[in-house]
Formats: sequence, structure tokens, C-alpha cells
Amino acid sequence: MASRADQDLSECLLKSFKVVTAAAVRGRLCKLGANDNEITICAAGEQGIGIFISDAPVGAWTTVAMLSGGGVVPVVVGTGGATRNSYAVAVANGLTNQVLGGGTVVRHIAGVFTQTGVAGDMVGLQIEAFGGVSA
Repeated sequence: MASRADQDLSECLLKSFKVVTAAAVRGRLCKLGANDNEITICAAGEQGIGIFISDAPVGAWTTVAMLSGGGVVPVVVGTGGATRNSYAVAVANGLTNQVLGGGTVVRHIAGVFTQTGVAGDMVGLQIEAFGGVSA
């Protein structure tokens, strides 16, 4: 378990969005809402575009670190855990490990974990969005 989640936002693209549908949770993957400048939390397996930098209620504006390949952001570890140097995908309660290859199920990768942790921990994620496949 990481005692403190890695963070380096110096190379991150940070954008402000209005939170819709469900409250923003620091360290969780998020996706665009139905309208311009709207953001909402991702469900398990959904493609995300960023990581919430702070908690915020529905209707508030919040900052998102965009999944553009730069920076390390703290994320919430979901069921299944996080292992340093493993790809990360969204699950119902955060992000967890994903092994790629050997199948045809599309996986939306949010980045690579820089630390190891268990569900509920905050660990570092080097952000980078891409798609892969697995069984």
C-alpha cells in the first residue's frame, strides 16, 4: 500500500468542467457529459477522458487532469487492486489492473499505475488513454 499517492501535475493538461449526474470523486476516472463543459464519473468499463483532481457535488465546477499522456495523478484503487507498472481500467469503485491480449473484449486503458495498493487506497497513475483487448 502506498503511504501517499504519487502526484506530478506539472506536465498535465488541466481543464475545468461542470459536474453532472453524480458527484465528482477525487482520483476517479471521468467522461464527458451530454453538453459542452460537462463531466461525470465513469462506470465500470467505460472510456474516460480524465481523472478528477478533487471532490465536487453535482452542479459545481471541478478540475480534471486530461488523459493526454502527461503527468502522474492520484487515483482511487478499485476492487481487484493496483499493481505498480500495470495498466489501469475503470471498475465500479475506482481503477484496477488490466492485462491486455488474448481476446477480443475492448478495454479502455486510463494509464499505468506507478504504485501498488488495495481497494480504497490512493495511488499514482501515469495518465495515458488508449484502447486494447483482452479475454
